[in-house]
Amino acid sequence: MRVAALALVCACLSDPRGECARDADCASGAPGSFCAEGICQGPPRGTLEAVADRPFARSESLHVRARVTRSHGVASARVVFAATTIDAVAEPDGALGAQVPLSLAPAGVEGVVPFSIELRDDLGHVTALPASVKVDDRAPRVTVDGVPVTPVLRGTQVSLHVTVDDMSAVTIAGTTRNGDGSFTIGIDTHAAGAGVTNYDVPITVIDAVGDATTAHAAIPLTRLKYSARELSNSSITALVLTDNLIWGEINHSDFWVLNRSTGAEVMRPPTGGFAFPEFATDGSRLFFARSDHNVCRMGADGSIQLCCGPYSTVTHGPILQDRTAIIGTTGTSVYSSHLMAIPDGATCAPNGAGPLADFASTSPAIAPDGILYIGVVQKIVVEK
Repeated sequence: MRVAALALVCACLSDPRGECARDADCASGAPGSFCAEGICQGPPRGTLEAVADRPFARSESLHVRARVTRSHGVASARVVFAATTIDAVAEPDGALGAQVPLSLAPAGVEGVVPFSIELRDDLGHVTALPASVKVDDRAPRVTVDGVPVTPVLRGTQVSLHVTVDDMSAVTIAGTTRNGDGSFTIGIDTHAAGAGVTNYDVPITVIDAVGDATTAHAAIPLTRLKYSARELSNSSITALVLTDNLIWGEINHSDFWVLNRSTGAEVMRPPTGGFAFPEFATDGSRLFFARSDHNVCRMGADGSIQLCCGPYSTVTHGPILQDRTAIIGTTGTSVYSSHLMAIPDGATCAPNGAGPLADFASTSPAIAPDGILYIGVVQKIVVEK
């Protein structure tokens, strides 16, 4: 009857173990047992609700809750966190709860921070329930590999490899996550500003609690794809491009043909005379004129397939209208102030029989629609 009466005045059931006159009489009981009202009692018992298994930012707070299952009298509780105590209060469902500011954790911490909640009965007996929380107050550590040591051509795609050291998962915009947890990011150096020789690439890494680190990769750039040197140190007087080749005129006497992608020499055919610097190509053949007043066609193998002329007087190279070479002439009564059209074929048109366009110039131009534009004295003349 005595035990039942005691239970009625307690908020929670006590832990009776038998009659006693002093605490020593309860030594054979559970650790921390004591004598009260002639009955051996145990220290408070309770359970701590599980803490979320995720990293918390130091700027967050942690809600800690415990439930008391046995106590002598009305139990109280407090949280001991980083040498600071925070009193718990009774919550509507009967649990004791406290809001713990994680700013109490050491600055820069990254890992598990231990704490406890102490249950105290009305006689001052205490039971500590240990717990811990993950706190991340350290920014990710970032390593970037794959940065070129020597300059790469502007427009090159560069692949960078990023590794991160952090206790929580991280995100990096614009990357692909690899199986080992590292990241790959593709950099398009076309985005570099004009004239930039060191392209700064910022890589921002954000962890699960919002801590961020921005690493910078400096990619050395060059606009020079290659430099091909003419071995005889001769002058390059003109250049014409096709899809795959560079045709350069050397000292008016040779054509120096290079692979457009690599700069490797393909061939060096002679012009057969003093060639004017203006020449044209239809993609596979070259059309040029020489000081002997002939207009010539060179094949893709470098051989001169045909020369037509002489046309008096030729002072510059031709332009092309489709496959027809057009040359301006000056200096004789027959050809002065006229354009000569030399049709593409296996043989030359008879000298003087080519179609004539009746306006003068030595520098004609052809628009994509086939219209000829020619400059004459104090005029620009357009004919179709």
